[in-house]
Amino acid sequence: LLDTSRRQGTVEFTGATGNAVSWQNIGFGIGQKYLVYGKPNGTKITVSWCGSGMRRKVLKNVLEARGIEPEHSEALAGEFLALAWGAVADWDNKMATRDSERIFVPIEGGARVNIRWFRAIGERFGTVYRCELCGQVQYRPLFGICERPGCVGTVIPIDSLSLGENHYRRLYEEPLPGKMRVEEHTAQLSHDKAREYQKDFKRGLIHVLSCSTTFELGVDLGDLDNVFLRNVPPESFNYAQRVGRAGRRRGFPGLAITFCRRSPHDLYHFADPLGIIRGSIRVPAVRIVNDKILLRHVAGVILSDFFRYHGGRFGKLEEMFGPDPTRPTVLNEVRLHVRKHVGRLGESLKAILPMETSGKLGVGTTNAWVEVICGEKSRMAEAQHSFASDIADIQAFKDEAKARDELKAANWAKSMERTLLGDDCLSFLSRQAVIPKYGFPVDVVELDTRWSKTFEGQQIQLQRDLSLAIGEFAPTSSVIANKKEWKSHSLKRVAGKEWERRHYKRCKVHNCYVQWKEGQPEPALECGDRAERRTYIIPSFGFVVSHEEQAKEPRFKPTRLFSMRPYFAGPLPDNPKRPDVLLFDENAPILRLRPAQPGLMSVICEGRRESEFLICEKCGFGAIVPPKKKKEEKIPSHETYMGKKCTGSLARYSLGHEFITDVLEVHFVPEAEEGVDLLSLAFSLAYALSEGAAEAIGIPSTDLSTTVGEVLPESRKIPPIILYDAVPGGAGIVSSLEKPEVFRETLERAFLRVDGRCGCDPAISCYGCLRSYRNQFAHRFLQRGLAKSYLAGLLRED
Repeated sequence: LLDTSRRQGTVEFTGATGNAVSWQNIGFGIGQKYLVYGKPNGTKITVSWCGSGMRRKVLKNVLEARGIEPEHSEALAGEFLALAWGAVADWDNKMATRDSERIFVPIEGGARVNIRWFRAIGERFGTVYRCELCGQVQYRPLFGICERPGCVGTVIPIDSLSLGENHYRRLYEEPLPGKMRVEEHTAQLSHDKAREYQKDFKRGLIHVLSCSTTFELGVDLGDLDNVFLRNVPPESFNYAQRVGRAGRRRGFPGLAITFCRRSPHDLYHFADPLGIIRGSIRVPAVRIVNDKILLRHVAGVILSDFFRYHGGRFGKLEEMFGPDPTRPTVLNEVRLHVRKHVGRLGESLKAILPMETSGKLGVGTTNAWVEVICGEKSRMAEAQHSFASDIADIQAFKDEAKARDELKAANWAKSMERTLLGDDCLSFLSRQAVIPKYGFPVDVVELDTRWSKTFEGQQIQLQRDLSLAIGEFAPTSSVIANKKEWKSHSLKRVAGKEWERRHYKRCKVHNCYVQWKEGQPEPALECGDRAERRTYIIPSFGFVVSHEEQAKEPRFKPTRLFSMRPYFAGPLPDNPKRPDVLLFDENAPILRLRPAQPGLMSVICEGRRESEFLICEKCGFGAIVPPKKKKEEKIPSHETYMGKKCTGSLARYSLGHEFITDVLEVHFVPEAEEGVDLLSLAFSLAYALSEGAAEAIGIPSTDLSTTVGEVLPESRKIPPIILYDAVPGGAGIVSSLEKPEVFRETLERAFLRVDGRCGCDPAISCYGCLRSYRNQFAHRFLQRGLAKSYLAGLLRED
């Protein structure tokens, strides 16, 4: 009878110290309840000992098995239950000297059965009993009846060895497993924290390490046995590097398991796994004329020379920025150093820069590079302004807290100031995109978690390329890092600086897009339609969490609230004219390629359901536009990320980013069939081509992006498809698609993407053919069957 309390959840758990342990804290699925003798009090957490539940049913079965008539068994069962309750309570009162010895532990006016009276049977019995009706196994004959409430079956004796291996018996018999520590190792961690995790993993203190590409190269762990890949790596060399971390000890083979997700890349290699396992490794090619990346290397050369002459400024930021960090002088000192040694430094730069770039920067002639690297509008100047603004904010917060006699807040501010000043200058300069860092993201911004009150906020560095950050770091979005969840509160402001803004219009029907700067005349859309004028902010200073933000344990994966959409704003006006490439027959071409050239791309995040964001121009606070509210909102009660009341008004803005990169325009000659939606066909072709091109030239699909141009009114002509390098400044990817043989392979591989092997209906698409996280905005347009039919026609014509 007492054992039925396990099924009902009326058991009291106590730890080694005698303290109660909540079932919720140990992950039990059933809610914890307690027993009462009489009727339940009407709540769902009370169970009556004498009620009509499982105890009474078991007793009725026992009594009837002993010959008691059914009409009398119900009453006798109730009497026996009353006697049993009294007997247990009497024993507890007379024999138990403390609660830990009682059978019934008093709980909230009732009782729970003490876990210390339970025993798990782990040894092998010679004879056990199995119900002929329900199959349940029990260790007591119980007068030949089944212990399971509600079952009227009878039990028969069997040899326990005939039951075979039992997973739960084995768990009881084996020693308790040791604890398993799991951590992450990604670029989101601070340098010190990442190094700490790496050392602990190597020493065996961390048993499972979830990592990004930070462990792909240059790490020899020696005794690592198992590697699990959560998706198929981009290329064969990535696969070889990652699985090669395991099995490096003689006599200890490694195990590598790759999980294939329902993405086009993963499904492609799932169908042909030898392609990634034994695939040939391309000779890596790097385009060295990306201006933004080159300028970082130039800055690295300049600052290296400066620190060599001024060793006292190298180290912590308090040394680099000088005695008054709110008025730093390092930029002026670097500029003076460069002008003093401009000839020698110019010769060094001439030796490492491509001729095209060195001429553009005036190396050895106009020396325009001096202003680019250390002028008032340089990246170094922006980093200095940002640091000075942060220090000024934290000092003002500290002074105000002291004035209000808020000692705890003042101490936090003092600690935060020490953290900022104690940051390593090389980490700071790379984080601010002044000098090179691991990888090639260019326009990088940060979701600054250091301002939260928690210690965990100092241990992570959340950075994204700005084209992703406008969605993933937008106010109200959440990010998980180092097992904690962080929520974006504001666009970060820098004292004395303003966000760049762009006005734009777009036509949803014809997919036309125009943008212009403040003060420029408003251009008309090519389709001639009227559209709403909107404005996007370029949040180049990054984002920040609230001072009140706590390090929360994530209960589930955060929902991606916002999607980003790319637009082609047009080629640069000074691009040299090059003839189009006709494929595949000059007399009757099936498509025309406008050769790769620099073009202006815009990526825009318009909030939830294209309703934009409410942004405070005074403090940067951001919120989602409430449903059914179209006009500007004025909410004077919001707070800054430092927790102060702000009286600034909230205005509607989108978030955006613009960059120059290499673009390739694809114009298909055969028109679409009558009745086919041109945008659906164009977007379906665009993402099929993007995936096909990535495979054809052997690059990760994330390095290449695409969008669609405008639809011509009253025409069946397919809108131009824009393929572009995802790296601002260009990486030379789309230019490799101009060769006819390469683009033919692109078309063939694009057709394989949509041939139906993914299993989705032709009228839709899935993550196995055309969909991805990056093209959420276009999911409603993507139809696998449209792309398949059109590409099949092209390839037949060829």
